[in-house]
Amino acid sequence: WCVTYDQKVFLFDRKRSEYIDIGRKINERFNLNLNSSRTFPMSNGYTWLINDVSGGPAFCIRDSAYEDSKSIKVYTGKKGEQIRWVEEDDKHRQWIFSNIRIMTSDSAYVINYPYDMIKQVGNLVFFATFDGKIGILSEKNASVLPIQIPSQVKSIKQLGTVGQTMLAAATNAGIFIYNTENHKSKLIPLSGIFSNDVNVIQMLSDEIGRLWVMTDNDDVILVDVKEGVSKKMECGPTAVLKQTNRSFIYEDKHHTIWVATTRGFSGYYDEEKHIFVSTPIRTTVFQPIIENYFIDQQGNMWYFGDHNLAMVNF
Repeated sequence: WCVTYDQKVFLFDRKRSEYIDIGRKINERFNLNLNSSRTFPMSNGYTWLINDVSGGPAFCIRDSAYEDSKSIKVYTGKKGEQIRWVEEDDKHRQWIFSNIRIMTSDSAYVINYPYDMIKQVGNLVFFATFDGKIGILSEKNASVLPIQIPSQVKSIKQLGTVGQTMLAAATNAGIFIYNTENHKSKLIPLSGIFSNDVNVIQMLSDEIGRLWVMTDNDDVILVDVKEGVSKKMECGPTAVLKQTNRSFIYEDKHHTIWVATTRGFSGYYDEEKHIFVSTPIRTTVFQPIIENYFIDQQGNMWYFGDHNLAMVNF
């Protein structure tokens, strides 16, 4: 699936080596326009195309049968309803998130509340809102049951997991941990964060159960979930040449933790010295700079800038 800068959606047919204008096919069948920057492929071979136009419908298409206009379905929802995105859980249920509710594509679950996030922990499915609400899906009652959280939590930035048994929520007051085995919870303040304007942009639970947190201020914080404490980590000296405009935390297949910050630091965590060590990024041609990155299914990291594309096989 490819999306152009002007919100046109194309499907690349690898057998024909041809880009297929899906928007044109939708217009021919439904006399409706698709302007989208978001595609959501599902495991069953269908893809959701979300309209960026306010009030515009969403479409679901069977990838392998794009030539058949009958393989395209249109979803308009209720009056005033805008579908925001679609996400699939481990049971292959397709959850549709709109501005007024969430529901599965087969309508087996219809929750009349506009949750903003979903996260699966083991066999349990959690939902959350940006304004600080968390709930757990009750499959028996086809409803979402609220979870009590500390009163100082006023907003939630994102959800994550720690291992197979704990939900982690990045909140304005720190990291909220909910244990699905004993139903106990704790709130862990983030060390060195003194402003509510600082937002968590990424959480990573590594192979040994540590939780790494990165903020939009380029802070890297290590959270000890078991002890309920956190520590702000210092990144080592930055390379002479700035190496990255992007921030990320990544664990490679050898379980090394790699970090990049918008300040230009790029390096790895030294497990013996307990510090981050700067590692110059080079190719055989020139010194690259990371503007964006992608992790493929083999665990390789691809990064690119204005003039370079490189693969780092950790």
